[in-house]
Amino acid sequence: MTTSMRVSRLVFATVLVAAFAGTAPKGTVFTTVMNKPSGTAELKTWVDGPNFKTEVTKSSDPGMPEGTELLTRDGGVTLNIIFNPKQQYLSLSREQFNGMLKRKVESHDGTIGKLTVTKLGEEDGGKIAGFATRHYRVNLLLPVATAEGATREYSIDEELWTAVRLPKLPESTDLMFHQSLGSDELDKAVELEDIPGFRLKRVVRIKLDGVFLGESNIEVKTLTQGAIPASEWQIPPGFTKKEIPHP
Repeated sequence: MTTSMRVSRLVFATVLVAAFAGTAPKGTVFTTVMNKPSGTAELKTWVDGPNFKTEVTKSSDPGMPEGTELLTRDGGVTLNIIFNPKQQYLSLSREQFNGMLKRKVESHDGTIGKLTVTKLGEEDGGKIAGFATRHYRVNLLLPVATAEGATREYSIDEELWTAVRLPKLPESTDLMFHQSLGSDELDKAVELEDIPGFRLKRVVRIKLDGVFLGESNIEVKTLTQGAIPASEWQIPPGFTKKEIPHP
């Protein structure tokens, strides 16, 4: 697997993890389990002000190898992807990161139409990781016009369980960790910013023209708050900086 492919898959995983991190309180450490069609991964994440780090601690997903870390120390201005087993790392600016996501979208054969977001309900979500939650259900419809003139429709059913009493981090940390659909307007819509609270669980189911394509989910298993050592935000000494992969 090329470095570019590994980065692209890690970017997808980061989108899910950071949907949680964007609303974490200062000095927070949490563990999560992520399930995707390609495998299961366990992650540990540290968040403190402009600092964010997530590490793959166990994985059966070939796109998320164990020992890989993603680190920012400046509120999302720079993203460092650290490959611990190879003692290497890659640094991306926010513009390069967003550009890589947009190139991924633009490589598909089709034109994205207007996204429709429908809130389906809100209710008590019980307790997750010891926190009382609210449970939200949302549907997103996204039409895509193909080069042949046909129109296909993606339907995304999303469920969120949030702990509303936990405060948000500065917006600068949240800006890096988002999924790009090719335009700023679509990107803002899918972030669901108006749903408050720390994401403790997220389930996403995708259909294309009514045919089920797959499901992914991520859930916080443990969460603690307190001081985080400065050493957590350091790239290990002696690691080799790699060049940014070309599309």
